[in-house]
Amino acid sequence: MHAIDEGKSAFVQDFAGRRLWYSAGLGFSLLMLGVHAVAGFHSAGVADSWRDIYWATRIARGEAFPLTGPPIYGLFELGPWWFYVLALPIAATGRAAAAAVFVQLLAGLKYFLAWRLGLRIADERLGLAFAASLALAGWSTIPMMFPSHTALVETTVLLLAMAAWRCRDDLSRGRAFVFGLAAAASIHAHPTTATYVGIAGLALLARHRSWRALGLLALSACVVALSLLPPWLDPTPTGIEKTIGGYIGTDIGVHAARRIPALIAATIANGPWTGFLLMTSWGGSLARAAWLVYIACLLVAVAGLFRVRSMPQRVRIAAAIGGVLFVAQVVLLVFARPITPMWMLSGVLPPLALALAAGWYGALTVPSTVRRSLVTILLGVFAVLSLAPFGLFTHDLDRMRNAADANPFQDVTGWSKRYVEGAVPHYPVHRVDRLAREFCGEEVVHGRLAVVLEQSLGSPTRLACGHWPTLRYGGREGRGPHVAGLLVPASIASGIAPDRVVSRMALYGNVTPIAPSSGGRATHLARDQINPDTTKGGYGFFDIAFDAPGSSAVVLTSRFPNAMPLNVKSVRAGLQEAVKAYDDGGSRVYRCGGCVPGETVHWRFDLEGNEEMIDLVVIDAGSRSAMGDAAPRG
Repeated sequence: MHAIDEGKSAFVQDFAGRRLWYSAGLGFSLLMLGVHAVAGFHSAGVADSWRDIYWATRIARGEAFPLTGPPIYGLFELGPWWFYVLALPIAATGRAAAAAVFVQLLAGLKYFLAWRLGLRIADERLGLAFAASLALAGWSTIPMMFPSHTALVETTVLLLAMAAWRCRDDLSRGRAFVFGLAAAASIHAHPTTATYVGIAGLALLARHRSWRALGLLALSACVVALSLLPPWLDPTPTGIEKTIGGYIGTDIGVHAARRIPALIAATIANGPWTGFLLMTSWGGSLARAAWLVYIACLLVAVAGLFRVRSMPQRVRIAAAIGGVLFVAQVVLLVFARPITPMWMLSGVLPPLALALAAGWYGALTVPSTVRRSLVTILLGVFAVLSLAPFGLFTHDLDRMRNAADANPFQDVTGWSKRYVEGAVPHYPVHRVDRLAREFCGEEVVHGRLAVVLEQSLGSPTRLACGHWPTLRYGGREGRGPHVAGLLVPASIASGIAPDRVVSRMALYGNVTPIAPSSGGRATHLARDQINPDTTKGGYGFFDIAFDAPGSSAVVLTSRFPNAMPLNVKSVRAGLQEAVKAYDDGGSRVYRCGGCVPGETVHWRFDLEGNEEMIDLVVIDAGSRSAMGDAAPRG
């Protein structure tokens, strides 16, 4: 009887432990889904994501049904399916913010998929460890920085793994078709996932070893090929920038021997460092301490990989698959591009997370109860620290850190011990939706307002107003009123009260446009075009001189700072250097220090860049009647 009672007690404890691990895995996945949704609401988007929303808007309103999709490195175009998927939330809500949240919900599903895969491979412990390892500090925030089709790389790779898992024992026509759909989704998220598609297909063929299996996998391949066919049927002339020969000659395998180990180290160590140093508000000492603790947790997971004898066979196989695919994908990225930008790293994370999860699983099999408890605590610390960088994306940003002497966002191997903090021109998509309702006429918009509306490609205005905007972006021409908009911190720095504030955009009606003469107009995109305005002139030195009241503020804005940098050589107001009151990297606000408010001051800007791509206006501190005296709205 005593032995039976002990057996029942052990069973009850094991069942309770499994339920606890199950609840932890489910709770972590739900938490990450919520974090992604909030991040989508506060996303400011990038050029690619606004292009996606533009095409999705035209599809949702029945104005266009494109055959081409996003371009890849100027070499070729994907199918248009991503645009059609994104049209669903826009058609349902009429809001660009809904599309941004939708992207993040799809991206956040990766945690559920990792959790479910872990459950299928082994048990609840591996499920939680896989989901937690997928949230690798720093690099796991990539979908929030680049909320386009590339944000779905991890989700689609895990969908592919789920589809392959279902085919391992029963390769039917239906499952082969689903496998083909998952493979197509992965490649459309990013073609570098073709590594996984090919290896999964070969593994299934090796497992089933029959002509029937070969035929069914050929069906899967046909699904992928057909998904890539539509761009070839588009009669519009392609805007592809590169040739295959040029790509092979300049981009393939640059410094591969040195970069492969550097990229492995950067993936595992530099991601957490970048996350703690640049994506939190922690001081340098705290960031360094958190990184050291995090690396210690990773070493525990690595040590667990050496406990192969205590792992179930499936976990050992998963560890081997994860390790091999991780190295293979790193090699692919090194050979594919001369540098590895942050957004290309997403495809490396799933196999790395699988290998780390197997390591955590091995570490949790130590015979000592005390040691198992310690490993469990370390896994919890690992998960909590992984969440820290996500906080950066769950609110509107006014300031952000950058590495002092490196750019890990542009090249993930970049490493810096220091950071510099500065204002950023962050304006989230939910605020763009609100602001767009104010500009349904023929206004000429200036400052940050012009940049926000122009880089959104007019899609929020189309959704809010029912028609594509007839706005002009900068310049002295135009029949409508001239309106300048500054972010609230810039408005405060200018010292001039706005006419009104709409969704944290301070609006001014009493403005004098200085340069350029014509500004920009809304552009309807064609095929792979992203930049909404073509460059009319060249890059060089130029100067602009004008007179303005001493009490006014002068606002210089670069309309496309990433595509065409603007270098300010000097700014003089009268006989002295002007005071730069605000600078967020896109807009600069200047005042005349010590000038008499009633006098006229001669200004001179010496600049290097493209004159057609700037916006220079004077905001007068006098009359506020141009836009009325409406109360501020937040």
